Amino acid sequence: MIANFDITTLDYVYNNKSSNGDYVNNFVEGLLTQDNHGKLVPGMASEWSCNDDASEWYFTIRDDAVWSTSAGEEYDAVTAEDFVTGLKHAVDSKSETLGLVADLIVGLREYSDGTGKWEDVGIKADGNQLTYTLTGPCGYFDGMTTYTILWPINAEFLESKGSDFGAVEPDSILYNGCYILSSLVPAQEVRFDANPNYYDAKNVFVQHVVVTYSDGKDPAQNFNMFVNGEVTSTTVNQSLPEVVAKAAELYPDNQYKSMTTATSYWGAFNWDRQMYALYNDPSVSTTSKTDAQKADAKAAILNADFRRAVYAAYSAHAVEAITRRGARRRRHPQHPRSLHLPDHFRRPHLRLHR
Repeated sequence: MIANFDITTLDYVYNNKSSNGDYVNNFVEGLLTQDNHGKLVPGMASEWSCNDDASEWYFTIRDDAVWSTSAGEEYDAVTAEDFVTGLKHAVDSKSETLGLVADLIVGLREYSDGTGKWEDVGIKADGNQLTYTLTGPCGYFDGMTTYTILWPINAEFLESKGSDFGAVEPDSILYNGCYILSSLVPAQEVRFDANPNYYDAKNVFVQHVVVTYSDGKDPAQNFNMFVNGEVTSTTVNQSLPEVVAKAAELYPDNQYKSMTTATSYWGAFNWDRQMYALYNDPSVSTTSKTDAQKADAKAAILNADFRRAVYAAYSAHAVEAITRRGARRRRHPQHPRSLHLPDHFRRPHLRLHR
């Protein structure tokens, strides 16, 4: 495998970066997980249910799940209390994803704001039973348990690590997932191995994984690593004639065109902005603008002509819609290119697989 990002934290309940999540998803497992079709299946919970209006959710923790150290040794059983510890640590560490659940779980917003007690938060452990009490009905809460902010942490281990919990070192966390981080060299390589204590270890078929760092400076690096047997697939960069020629020579029958894809982006105006700081840490400002500049920005956003001008700057289709000329208007070279392109405008990638 090849990655373009270094791990910046292993504190999974704090983290909000997908580049970190791509790793920790292999190391730690929550109450539920997903099969290869995206269907929810048991993870640390062997079964789950909710009350009639889905405002309370009940999970039974499986009895064969254990925590492992980075050395592959059993540390302790995974318990319902570990999920309580995990959520409390998320709040105390000002998790970057706290906003996902702060107003969903009873008392969590009050505790995070310092106006409530932890004992009043709607998460309770009783033996192997875990109960969440929500502020209202939420029929999809079981799916939310796959979010890292709701994952477990062993309290004893957390206390032993203190502020070093989740540091970028293999021994900074415990592992209850299918892999254990065995080594990590920033800007070079990450290695992880199958967890021998994982409850479903018999279905972990890849025993060792090596992720090699790439800074993107050498556009042919991925292909060359494929040729050397260091990775199992690569993109054939069509802008590199020597790569295209070599791929055709060495792998004439192993290339295929990937499906064309497209990404849609959207934006919206904030009509009445109230916050100018991080939601999880109000002491950190997100703007250097003066009060007068903030007022000017709000006045501009409330001006319909200003909004039309912004739309027109982004999309020639918006120009057509705004001017209502439709098909009568021919696209002029100076008009901004539309952000939305038909699929046939996108060049398909050639990929190689062994």
